[in-house]
Amino acid sequence: MVLLYVCAKFVGAVTISFILMDTIACANDDAAAHRSYSAHSQENLQMDQIPQFTKPDQLNRLIVKSPGEMLNIRCAADGNPEPSIAWTKDSNDIHRIDEVKTRGWTLILKKLSSDDSGHYTCELCNIHGCISHTTHVLVEGDEIVANKHSNKSNQRPRFSKPEQLNQKILKPSGHMLNIRCAATGDPEPIITWTKDSDVIDRIGEVKTRGWTLVLKDLSSDDSGDYTCELCNMHGCISHTTHVLVEGDEIVANKPNRPPRFSQPEQLNQKILKPSGHMLNIRCAATGYPEPIITWTKDSDVIDRIGEVETLRWTLILKNLSSDDSGHYTCELCNIHGCISHTTQLLVEEVKSTPINGKIVDSTFWLLVLVTVLVASICLVIILKKPFHQWPFRIIRSLLRINSRDESDFTWEIPRDRVTLANVIGTGNFGCVFMATARGPLGKQAVRRPNRNKIGFCDTVFARIIEIWEKICIACIRTKVVVKTLVIPTRYNIECLAREIDIMKNIGKHKNIVNLLGCCTHDGGPPYAIIEYAHKGNLSSFLRENRRLTLKQLISFANQVARGMEHLASINCIHRDLAARNVLVFRNNIVKIADFGLARYGRRQGAIELLPIGEQIPFRLTAPEALMTFFIIHESSTDVWSYGVLLWEIMSLGAVPYPEFDSKETLYNYLEDGNRLDKPPGCPRRLYKLMQQCWKWQPQERPLFEEIRC
Repeated sequence: MVLLYVCAKFVGAVTISFILMDTIACANDDAAAHRSYSAHSQENLQMDQIPQFTKPDQLNRLIVKSPGEMLNIRCAADGNPEPSIAWTKDSNDIHRIDEVKTRGWTLILKKLSSDDSGHYTCELCNIHGCISHTTHVLVEGDEIVANKHSNKSNQRPRFSKPEQLNQKILKPSGHMLNIRCAATGDPEPIITWTKDSDVIDRIGEVKTRGWTLVLKDLSSDDSGDYTCELCNMHGCISHTTHVLVEGDEIVANKPNRPPRFSQPEQLNQKILKPSGHMLNIRCAATGYPEPIITWTKDSDVIDRIGEVETLRWTLILKNLSSDDSGHYTCELCNIHGCISHTTQLLVEEVKSTPINGKIVDSTFWLLVLVTVLVASICLVIILKKPFHQWPFRIIRSLLRINSRDESDFTWEIPRDRVTLANVIGTGNFGCVFMATARGPLGKQAVRRPNRNKIGFCDTVFARIIEIWEKICIACIRTKVVVKTLVIPTRYNIECLAREIDIMKNIGKHKNIVNLLGCCTHDGGPPYAIIEYAHKGNLSSFLRENRRLTLKQLISFANQVARGMEHLASINCIHRDLAARNVLVFRNNIVKIADFGLARYGRRQGAIELLPIGEQIPFRLTAPEALMTFFIIHESSTDVWSYGVLLWEIMSLGAVPYPEFDSKETLYNYLEDGNRLDKPPGCPRRLYKLMQQCWKWQPQERPLFEEIRC
């Protein structure tokens, strides 16, 4: 009994010990879980935030160093998520002989030399935004730094005419801004401009001329505090000017007035003009803020073949035609209201042309006809072939047309259904006309039954198709563009035939101009009938619309990349990709056009000589294709051109490399490592993409499928 009692006591003690241990473990687990939950809750409670500098007052604007010393630049920042940091020098990646180190928020450069002088920028970004800071580094011995042993006395910067510094500037939108901060000092101070304590980032151009900041085509987004900071090795001075652009919510205290016409008695109710003349309609108005004018025709956007110009309050239409007749309305609006006025325009067709007050008689036109006839006879004699026959044979051979193959004839449109209007441009080998096509085009075209089949059902079906086609021709009118030849040389015909052939094989794509049809089988001059772009080419569109948003510009670039990705997928090389060869359609859809220089990629080792007389668009051509007598059949050359096109978009239609007039000088410039500068307002990541497209080695450039987002 005693033994049993002792055993029971022992078992009970052990059981209680295990229970206590489990209880303590559970308590520890609960405490750990509570601490984890508290930390997690605290983390979730922490607000997402854009990056911000932890100690902005300690950020250096100017650092002066001696050769051989070490440089440390620190840009510490907070943010959620934690921002990533990227360093650049003079808006480019940092390249130097010695090592470049980064340690946390700090940039470290050892063994400095005069080549290390420049502007160093730290950019810190997370998913909510970016901030940046620029430090100017001067290494003694650089040409920017004055000689310490010169006879001049060293002095810190000071403003030359402080009484002329502006405290506040009011400007209307669309005007130009000049802010001047002239200063003296020894060494001569270096000036840095900021807006609202940050780098000036705008869509339009930012220029500095000496001590002056220049901003053109102002908008309400340009309102803010502009600071000029002038530094040398002895210190810094700064001045801030508050800029107000009319239209911004911070407008000056002027009396607000709705728009009203300046001279209402001079507004025209009706204007009668002969065709070929010029029209000026003026709608001058006053108001504060200054009213913005909008022109419409018949309550719609003015859409005409010729050019539409606006000069402040005046609408200008040149070379009038009967299609320009209609009701033109000017609407002037500001934040206080709108006014409008409508003028009716009637254009009369002139059948004969007056010269010196007299009508040109038939003798003049007879002389013109005889001259053209003699020139045609000379051309036929030189070629020793009938003019109307040999071009057709060349086209047939180039397009591989087989009369038994009906699929090629589906592209053909009867020439009498195409009416040419005026010339709207010229290409590498041809002329571009505005035109009107009657009847269905492209996929809408009526497919005729096989004429080789004979039967009652086929005859009835063919008759129904003919009736339906006549109805379509009578009802459907489509505005198109026709590309044809001015001088039908063999080379020109080969080029146009090749372009038609390439556009047939490209297929339909949203960002590539579609071929609607062609005229090549009736012995006349060949026609390539393509889509009409309502807003013209991208280069002109960018220059005429200076207030495009960054989102719109990126959309243009992305659409072109999608079109080029499609061309690369079918092994087609464009060879002439530029903003002038990209067309803008409704809803700002852009499409790649002009395949006059395009080629299909060839197998490995195959070569093609550059045709004699072919003009290379050298400002946008890759360097490997500049100085060669062969055509480069690689998509990487189009990638280089895309980088230039991207630069054109972000600079709002500026001309690349305007200072070069030959491919030899441009090649030497590029070979030395020079490239186009970053456009004002262009995000650093976009400019980095441009630089990747401009890699000297073609295999290092990205693919279009990598560029497209």
